[in-house]
Amino acid sequence: MAAGGLVLQRAHQFPRFASEEEANQAEKYYGLGSHLESDYKPCWMCKGKLQHIGIPESAKGSEYLNYVYHVMRDNDRVLDPSAQNSVLLTMVGIMETDKGWFAANSGKSNATVADFVCSSSSFYLPSRVQWIDSSTMNARSAYTAGGAKIPSEYIKDCQYQNLPFACAAPKLISYALTNGLQIRAMSEVWFGGTASGGQVIWSCKTCQPLLLMLLCPAKH
Repeated sequence: MAAGGLVLQRAHQFPRFASEEEANQAEKYYGLGSHLESDYKPCWMCKGKLQHIGIPESAKGSEYLNYVYHVMRDNDRVLDPSAQNSVLLTMVGIMETDKGWFAANSGKSNATVADFVCSSSSFYLPSRVQWIDSSTMNARSAYTAGGAKIPSEYIKDCQYQNLPFACAAPKLISYALTNGLQIRAMSEVWFGGTASGGQVIWSCKTCQPLLLMLLCPAKH
């Protein structure tokens, strides 16, 4: 199970920040552990001995998801906390690959979000976004970019705020690794009626060690 020849940002070039305020002003990267100096821990698979790859933020993807978020908020009110049926609180991820664009949301796959994200994508992106059904993900059979099976206890130990593989990023990265896609860039945007709605978000504390293992070059 190979990574499809990922050629991305290297760990030694990746900046870590002293505070969330400083980090939020910078371009986002995914798969290189914590963005904060105080929280960083080495990859459990290679014990920090191998040079990791990271995924840069997709400017096109971020802009597009921000557009979709505002369309949903302004027209359908599904993101408006004052709306009677406002129940949508989810992270939406979008991934640019050599085979096109893919997207998924955190938690159970949301048909409303999928429809909005996919229906307008061909007008704003080079190709139509393909939606990944999260029900097809199997957290028990996760592999590194190098092809090594990640022990189930490592996955379980990642849990902090969210369940492992509940967020959009690990779903997208696992799909890319399983299908031999070359990941060029990706973004995660918060879809919810809060001040951070429509904004690109750093990986949560569950995903930080999980994505670090998924993108590890360890082969055994």
